[in-house]
Amino acid sequence: MTHPTQRPFSAGRSAAEYADAHPGDVHLRLHGLRKGALGRALAERIGAEIVSVDSMKIYRRMDVGTAKPSAAVRARVPHHLIDVAAPSEEFSVAR
Repeated sequence: MTHPTQRPFSAGRSAAEYADAHPGDVHLRLHGLRKGALGRALAERIGAEIVSVDSMKIYRRMDVGTAKPSAAVRARVPHHLIDVAAPSEEFSVAR
């Protein structure tokens, strides 16, 4: 449900065009192919940061099968909650 003062996202506009027209926080929940690339491109364009909510990307040394962004990509766009725990550690959102 959209707040009465907010306009819903228009399918005829790109996410970047929408972000340019509506400055402030933009939260995207992306699903499907190339979602990371789209999110990073948008974040780079508008100067945003990315907060990962992937349950496996939080673990260090678990790079295979998680599609973690490379160090070069993370240098261009700040990412959070990636490689923050050892696989042997318990981790929860309360931490």
